[in-house]
Amino acid sequence: MTPKVFGFQIWVHAFVSCMGYLGVNNCYGASTRIGQHTFTLPEGFEIELVAGPPLVERPIVADFDDQGRLYVADSSGSNAKVQQQLAAKPHRIVRLEDTDGDGIYDESVVYAEDLMFPEGVLWHQGAVYCGAPPEIWRLEDTDDDGIADKREVWFDAKTLTGCANDIHGPYMGKDGWIYWSKGAFAEQTHTLFDGRIIKDSAAHIFRCLPDGSEFDSVMSGGMDNPVEIAFDDAGEIFFTTTFYSHPRAGKRDALVHAIYGGVYPKEHGVLEGLTVTGEFLPAMTHLGPAAPSGLMRYESSRFGREFQGNLFSSHFNLRRIQRHQLIEDGTSFRTLDSDFVVSSHHDFHPTDVLEDGDGTMLVVDTGGWYKLCCPTSQLYKPDVLGAIYRVKRTANKDVRDPYGIRISWKDLSVSELLTLLGDDRHSVNQRSVQVLSEQGGNAIEPSKIVLEAEGASTSIKQQILWALSRIPGDEARKAVRIALNTSDAQLLRTAIHVAGIHRDVEALPALTALLRHEDPFVCRKAVEGIGRIGEPEIADAILQHAHDLRDRAHEHALTYALIQVNASAETLFAALAPAQHPNVRRVALTVLSQLENNGLNASHIAGLLTAEDDALRDRAMWVAGFHPEWGGGLASHFESVLLDESQKVHVFNQLQRQLEVFVKQPEIQRVMGRWLDESWMDPEVKQLILQVMRHDGLRSVPTTWLEPVSRRIYSDALPLVTSAIETVSQWTLTGREREVLLPALEYAASREGLSMAARLAVFRSITRFNPHLENEAMKISLAAYKDASKPGLREKALGIWRDATLESHQVKALLPLFEHSGPLHLSQLVDLFHGHSEPDLGEAFMQVIQKAPANASIRPDLLLHAVDSFPEQVQDQARFWLKSMEVDVEEQRRQLQGVLAKLPEGNVRRGQAVFNSENTACSTCHQIGYVGGQTGPDLTRIGSVRNERDLLEAILFPSVSFVRSYEPMIVETHDGEEFSGVMLREGGGVIRLVAGAGIEMRLEQGDIDSIRPSQVSVMPSGLDEQLSRQELADLLAFLKSRQ
Repeated sequence: MTPKVFGFQIWVHAFVSCMGYLGVNNCYGASTRIGQHTFTLPEGFEIELVAGPPLVERPIVADFDDQGRLYVADSSGSNAKVQQQLAAKPHRIVRLEDTDGDGIYDESVVYAEDLMFPEGVLWHQGAVYCGAPPEIWRLEDTDDDGIADKREVWFDAKTLTGCANDIHGPYMGKDGWIYWSKGAFAEQTHTLFDGRIIKDSAAHIFRCLPDGSEFDSVMSGGMDNPVEIAFDDAGEIFFTTTFYSHPRAGKRDALVHAIYGGVYPKEHGVLEGLTVTGEFLPAMTHLGPAAPSGLMRYESSRFGREFQGNLFSSHFNLRRIQRHQLIEDGTSFRTLDSDFVVSSHHDFHPTDVLEDGDGTMLVVDTGGWYKLCCPTSQLYKPDVLGAIYRVKRTANKDVRDPYGIRISWKDLSVSELLTLLGDDRHSVNQRSVQVLSEQGGNAIEPSKIVLEAEGASTSIKQQILWALSRIPGDEARKAVRIALNTSDAQLLRTAIHVAGIHRDVEALPALTALLRHEDPFVCRKAVEGIGRIGEPEIADAILQHAHDLRDRAHEHALTYALIQVNASAETLFAALAPAQHPNVRRVALTVLSQLENNGLNASHIAGLLTAEDDALRDRAMWVAGFHPEWGGGLASHFESVLLDESQKVHVFNQLQRQLEVFVKQPEIQRVMGRWLDESWMDPEVKQLILQVMRHDGLRSVPTTWLEPVSRRIYSDALPLVTSAIETVSQWTLTGREREVLLPALEYAASREGLSMAARLAVFRSITRFNPHLENEAMKISLAAYKDASKPGLREKALGIWRDATLESHQVKALLPLFEHSGPLHLSQLVDLFHGHSEPDLGEAFMQVIQKAPANASIRPDLLLHAVDSFPEQVQDQARFWLKSMEVDVEEQRRQLQGVLAKLPEGNVRRGQAVFNSENTACSTCHQIGYVGGQTGPDLTRIGSVRNERDLLEAILFPSVSFVRSYEPMIVETHDGEEFSGVMLREGGGVIRLVAGAGIEMRLEQGDIDSIRPSQVSVMPSGLDEQLSRQELADLLAFLKSRQ
């Protein structure tokens, strides 16, 4: 038997003392110090430490039972690979109890051990449900000794990915359904409540009844990791997620209002094949790189009425709990956000936040152990243990019996239970809902009386509806319908949710009547309910209301409902007629696009592409994107529109996007080539066509483009000449284009008036036909590389040298560049020596390598590859030098501490100059705001996520850990070639791999044999050797200022 653990108050004293804090551990005011933490809270709130070692060591998530005991998932501190953790099952759940009622936990028992990484704890009906990927377990203590003796798998996802994001939760919905989230991108197959089978790799929120029936998908998306879910009084669903969008301009993670059936970003290959209703649905709140996890809705009024109904989320990276005041906005929400609890300590990592029965808030800090798939936690710190804190209103008095333990629940009548629904103790209130539902049929008639009563509050009636939702049978459904006839919009929202989730066919007339309700939420929820019920004959009624679309969420709900009820093609084509309202046409077109054998063709789309209504025109273009085979049918349409002076300006703004959709179609390709030669065609249109011709979806260059593009290179219009040259430089050339393009390129090589960038692009294109690089071209490219005043020229020069077959004297000419090259460019220079064998060149190469300021950035495998054709003596020198450069982990830590200790004070403005300099080339790969490259992570808000030490470690040792979505991969093709880099995009049968600044590869998925993780970052190490200590301090100051 697992022993109980006591003595937390002794540990609190020791914890506070060893951290240097003198006095009590719960101070009042806006700032409170506990150990090394200085907590900042709103005025009028206080925070105290209520649990920690030895009761719980690394808490992750938690939930209360109906007696107020706290069940906490407690990590062992392991960061082993997930398959190893699955085998070892080193984690546990502990049950904490406050035996003397002082608010501090003083007793702990191990409720369940031998668990895989626990990512959710739900107490429900006498058992704990724990998400431990790939399964959700039901753990029950049948003899009340505090230890779960009955363990069974409640749900098996059958997938386990590298970050174990396959399951978060579960969570109990107000409606009695159990919800959980699925992240990562492993393919799962599930049968839904209506018999449909979903098989995809997308993220989801799933739900079902506690008995496993009525399985449903609430939403899907391309986000990496949806985590916790919360619910409002009407059943609206909210969730936290990481990587809701590709990191750009400070955006990444989000708080989302989940609209039923919605598909959300980020956009990538896992979304292909999902049922979509137009553009992806938006986030409610962008959180930046917060790594949000825990989420709660504050139920009671103990913090003040202004806090009731607020959401609170925990941000692992940003060391804070944030408050989100929900503001209705159309048929969805926006939020007013403010920090609620913030710690100054860099090892404070809150992973959960929950409301206790007395209206106080518990904050779960997991400590410093977690590093798996988390680049913010640069160092593995299992010794930095976690804790649980309590936040409360300073002026509040204690709540008597907050969980109703003194209530004899089994002896209560239905009438008494109905009275308790109005209890101001929210835990008593919630328990009353469950106990009332357990009365079954006996609870229905008394509940109906209260629902029909004028004097009963909206809140009590909502709780009755939630209780009825948990009671099966027609009588319970009939009782809910009473509330569908109320004038109370808040009550209507709840009743609609219950009627819809139970697919109550008898509720259809009432729901249909609510489609034009004055409350936008009622309109949207009514059509959601109708869609779930799924009666085809209701399609006309839904379409009649499409002209009055409130917002994107409402449009989605209408569209998704029509898909769910399986609206007929005949009905939808009738709604597509020109006489119909543009909104009706847009919805009908969208639904048709999602139906199999829908009968849509190019003729239906052609007129819509020039529609006056912007939204309809955009949707037509969106639908056309699913049908590139329509390009031939639309070619004449594009041409006729451009000849129409009245339409030309209107269409020009849409033309590039439209052409990109159809660029793979031969007929469109022929038209584009012909337009380049047409004298009547505007130069702006020709520029646009040349840009579209660079489309990365093309496997080879269409022959119909070669002559027209060649003629543009010969032309007198320099802007078009430059654009044509840039287009050719981005093409994948195979040699068959040589006869047409090479003479034009050779002519352009000596042409006056070209910019240096354009001339370098010419040289690079020529080397693809003739890898011999003329000495004049070598001379010009060397000069360009040395010109540090013009950004981008070094990348272009390196591109020429990579594509050319350099002679020994040309490679030797590169050696003086090593002294002036930063880590990013030095590695590329080193690679150019591969294949050369002259002893003197090899000796000179190794001498320069050993003196190069940035030589610490050179990867061992790259150097050994570069010298493998040189004599053995040169290879020995390389191996000896590499041996002398080896640094172990402890040495890295010492080096990090040494550099950190010697750094002077940094200057933000000077740091910005370092960041953007040609020497560091940081901006070549990293974006700040809307400026910079996209090879590496967005750094717009990096200062809010990482401290000085973390930033320095990332600069000195970039391969220690990798930011999610920027992990380096090794792609091996069927012919044995290997390519390494970051996967920029995947989809449409193509993978885009970025190996560094200006080095981008396009690989057909059909040519790929395997993809595996690489241990070496694309970002070179050794940047500190390239910078002075002052420059390094300035760079750190600049990065820290990016908040």
